[in-house]
Amino acid sequence: MCVLIAVVTGCGGQKKYPPLDPMQAAELHAWLDSNGMSPVEYVLNKFNNHDIVILGEPHRFRDHPLLVQQLIPHLPEHGVHVLATEFARSVDQQLIDSLLNDSVWDEKLAREIKLRQYSLWPWREYLDIFKVAWQYNQTVESNQSPFRIIGVNCDPDWSVVQTRDDLNNPAKRRAAWKGCSEADWAAIVLNEINAGEKVLAFCGMHHAFSGYRQPRVDENGEFRGWGDIRFGNHLRDSLGEQVFTIALHQPWYEKTSQYGRWTLRPVDGAIDEVMESRSASSSQVGFDVAGTPFGELTDNSTIYAVGYDHFILSTCCDGYIYFGPFSESQLVTFIDGFYNESNIDVARVSVPQAQYRHESPEYFEKRMKRQLEREQTRLGEL
Repeated sequence: MCVLIAVVTGCGGQKKYPPLDPMQAAELHAWLDSNGMSPVEYVLNKFNNHDIVILGEPHRFRDHPLLVQQLIPHLPEHGVHVLATEFARSVDQQLIDSLLNDSVWDEKLAREIKLRQYSLWPWREYLDIFKVAWQYNQTVESNQSPFRIIGVNCDPDWSVVQTRDDLNNPAKRRAAWKGCSEADWAAIVLNEINAGEKVLAFCGMHHAFSGYRQPRVDENGEFRGWGDIRFGNHLRDSLGEQVFTIALHQPWYEKTSQYGRWTLRPVDGAIDEVMESRSASSSQVGFDVAGTPFGELTDNSTIYAVGYDHFILSTCCDGYIYFGPFSESQLVTFIDGFYNESNIDVARVSVPQAQYRHESPEYFEKRMKRQLEREQTRLGEL
C-alpha cells in the first residue's frame, strides 16, 4: 500500500497525482465515516428508492462478479428477483431458465450459454453467478418466486467478418449486429419493470451510464460529438430517477486513448488517496456520489471530461464502490477445459476477431491466459 507521499510521487514511478487539499481530504473522510456502507449493504439499500440499480464494471476484475454472487441470496429479501446481464444473449433465455430451474447443476450448459454470447469470456467468476442463482433456487418453496437471470445482449452474426479489414468496415459491422442496439437491451429490462419487478443490472461501465452522455474523442483528445445512447441512458430516459448507476472502482482512460487502454486512477487519484489512508477493516466501501463531497471531485485529464465545461465525478455516476488498491486487485480465473474439440466450432464464430476463425482450443486458451497476465501487470503499475 502507498502512503500519502507515494500517492503524490507515484508508486514505483507511476503517474504523479496532485495531493488533496488537507481540508478537502478531511471532509471526504468524515463524510465516508458517517455514510459509507459495505458493498452488499450499499447495493441492497439502493432498492429502497430505486427500481433499477446498474453495476458498471471495467471487466475481468474478480471482486466485481464476486459482489454479484454475494448479492443474489439477499436480493429477494429486498423485492428483487431479476438480474439483467450483459454476459448472456436474450435469444438464449430458454437455456438460462432451464439452467436455473433444473434440479441438478449443469456445468456444460452454463459454459455453452457463456460461449454463445462471447467465446472470449472463459472466466469462472462470471459463470458462477449462474451457479449461485441456481443454488438459491434450490431453496425456494413452491409458493415463492425463483431468482431469474435475463440475458440482454444481442445475437450478432460474426461469420460476416472474415478479415481484419471487415471488422472496421461499417457495412460489415451493421450486417453482423442485425440492427440490434442497447435500446433493445433496455426494452427487455423495461418489460420486467412494467411487470412489477425490480432489477439489478450488471454490465460494462460504458453501457451503465444513465445520466451521463459519453463523448466521441479523436486521437488528439479533441471532442467529436456525443457517442451512442447507452443501455443506462435509455433506462433513465424512460424511468428517470428510478434508475441508479453505481461505478465499481476501475481505472480511467486518458484523453488521447480513444478508450483503448486504461492508465489512470479515477478523479486524479483522489479516491485512492482517501481510501489508502483508511484502516484495512473498512477498505471495501460503497457510497453515494451525487450530492456528496465525493461527487465534486474533478478530473481534467480523463477522456470522460471531454466535451464538458465542468466535469465532476457525479457527472458520470450516482454511486461508487471501492474494493481496494489497484496494485492489490486480482483478475478473474480461467476455466480449465473451457475450450475443447466439442465446442470449438461455436467458439470460432462467437467472436468478432477473424483471426480466431480456424484456431485450436489450445490457441484460445493461450490467448486468454496471456490477456490476464498482461492486465494483471498493468494493474500493478497504477
